[in-house]
Amino acid sequence: MAESLPSKQVVAGSSPVSRSTSGVNQSYLILQSLGEKPGIFAKRQTASAKRGKKMVTNFEEQLSQIVKTKSQATQLDNLIQGYRLYARTEGKSPKTVEITTTAVTTLRDFLEAKGFPTDVVEIGTLELREFILHLQQVKAFEHHRFVKPQGKGLSGHAVNCYLRAIRAFWSWLIREEITLSNPFARVRIPKPPKKVIPRKR
Repeated sequence: MAESLPSKQVVAGSSPVSRSTSGVNQSYLILQSLGEKPGIFAKRQTASAKRGKKMVTNFEEQLSQIVKTKSQATQLDNLIQGYRLYARTEGKSPKTVEITTTAVTTLRDFLEAKGFPTDVVEIGTLELREFILHLQQVKAFEHHRFVKPQGKGLSGHAVNCYLRAIRAFWSWLIREEITLSNPFARVRIPKPPKKVIPRKR
């Protein structure tokens, strides 16, 4: 007659129920002790991961919008309007405001046509020197909406007036701390020709 194993050995050593119980995941037991179901916990983990991913996506979108808004704030188009408001509150004459805004608008149009940046933070000495050369070569009223272009180019006085107006505009940008860089510090404005006053006989 075969000898039977003691009941303790059967329970501890050879029972499949005992082996499966010892291999139960500890987190499962913890959840059971807290009254939670593992299936619900897994769903919550998935939902939490989705919320986290959505939060990261929203943050990236907000950051992108902030960068875009900041970039737009330093575009010449928007700054021209800001300068008009400043000039009116400071009591600048309408003629001064008109000369400055016309000069800056001309600069903006030139930069756009050449594919140069119109963000004042990115405009440097290279762009300004290209613009000066353009003013010295362009025909008078070439881009005017109402006046036909003339055969002659801009006078030296007109070129000097344009550049001094843009330099004044840049000084305003620096005072307002819109930009810290002043390309005019390294660009020399061509002097206007001296007027020859005929002597009276």
